[in-house]
Amino acid sequence: MTFLRVFKTHARLLSIVGMVSFILALFALSATQGQEIPPVVLHRESGEVFYKNASDIEFSQLVEGSIEISPQSEVKVGEGSAYVLFSDNSVMSIDAQTEIEIDYKYNDVSIKQVVGNTWHRILNLNESEVNYKVETPTTIAAVRGTKFGVYSDRSGATNIYVKEGEVAVAENTDKEVEVTEKLLREGKMILVREVNADVLFDSAVDISVKIESSNWFKKNVLIDTTYDSTINMFKDEEYKLEGFLGEIMNFIEIAEYIPSESEAIFKIAPIKYESETVSGDILDEVSDPDTIPIADMIPKVDSSTTPIPEIEVNEDQIEDPLSSPINGN
Repeated sequence: MTFLRVFKTHARLLSIVGMVSFILALFALSATQGQEIPPVVLHRESGEVFYKNASDIEFSQLVEGSIEISPQSEVKVGEGSAYVLFSDNSVMSIDAQTEIEIDYKYNDVSIKQVVGNTWHRILNLNESEVNYKVETPTTIAAVRGTKFGVYSDRSGATNIYVKEGEVAVAENTDKEVEVTEKLLREGKMILVREVNADVLFDSAVDISVKIESSNWFKKNVLIDTTYDSTINMFKDEEYKLEGFLGEIMNFIEIAEYIPSESEAIFKIAPIKYESETVSGDILDEVSDPDTIPIADMIPKVDSSTTPIPEIEVNEDQIEDPLSSPINGN
């Protein structure tokens, strides 16, 4: 009888503990559901910027200024450039000829980069509770407290380079297998192959000199400086990016790096053109995978179907980061 009485007492205690835990879980869930999702803001810097919210059927053009965009929204930038400002004070730069999809919840930001060039500034763990990831057809980059760039083409080939902090890079796959992450550290870059490649990851190498000397890289390094000073200036405020865009617009050196239309035609054009994937012959001809030029993975424009204006350009002045060999030579 004594044993039975003790057993019943413990059973009642366990039942009470379980009920309390269940009630607390419900409160936590309702509190999360009741939290208002902070806005995400799209800002047009120059040129053609289009957006489509989840409830929209067609894209709308952002002619000037900024607009709030909803979760599950899409952004396309033609011959222009834009920024996305997140509620945790992270900022993404969007280059010309780029398509992205943005989904976000209260503490999660997920960016699907279909094609193009982006640059990300993410606050560190102590300053942000938000989980931030960037996904391309071949890659998932999980980040926190870093500044890094992502380029991807239509075949899924992706180039990730880290300016500050660290990025965990993993294969984006639907297969039910354990995914191995590679930690990409500051000053390093990595090439991730197109979908269905036999060897997905190349070894990490130093960011190439040509990428570092490109207008896109130089511009974003300057923006990083403005970003850091703005965050420090308003560190006691919840939303620290008030005035950040104004600072950028008034930065003469940054304005000099905004691409002109003549420069933009040398970039990929996801809205107008389809890409060509890398042939197996190219991979077979190169003994060292680190020496494969990224230019070989850039979509080629078919001039027979899409005429391009005759423009005289000094090729020595073209500093496209996508045309450099991955080993920086």
